[in-house]
Amino acid sequence: MQFFGKIDDPNLAKIVTSLYNDYFINPIFLPRSRETAQHIEIYIGSRFVEQNRFVPPVEETFSEAHLSAFEGKVFPSTGCKIERLHFPDRTFVVLLVDATKEPSSEKSEVCILGAILTALGEDLDGRDVDDSITLSQQIEDIIGRR
Repeated sequence: MQFFGKIDDPNLAKIVTSLYNDYFINPIFLPRSRETAQHIEIYIGSRFVEQNRFVPPVEETFSEAHLSAFEGKVFPSTGCKIERLHFPDRTFVVLLVDATKEPSSEKSEVCILGAILTALGEDLDGRDVDDSITLSQQIEDIIGRR
């Protein structure tokens, strides 16, 4: 699983790198029946949301299919939101957007762990996901590290 995106805060970028290394630096083998994301896109910074819409960074190029997957998605100006972006070929990517001006590392870690679980095929809708230890344990159970 690869991570893409932009993170304006260098400390949060370190957290993302650390979590990536914890879970994905070594190969993982999942059952074919588990629908997983192609990759995870993470955008953390206030510049990525304007009028509740995702604003792609100017330094990246997105395909028309990718841009159309954003249509209709609403993003808050504070707090993070995780979305699955579905494509015509029946694949999906996980998009995490956090436009909070000064996000806390603890809340961001929970959000990133939630994005990882979503990418691994878990449905988090309606679930309480504010505990990083529980989320980490769920990820480890899925990828077979416990």
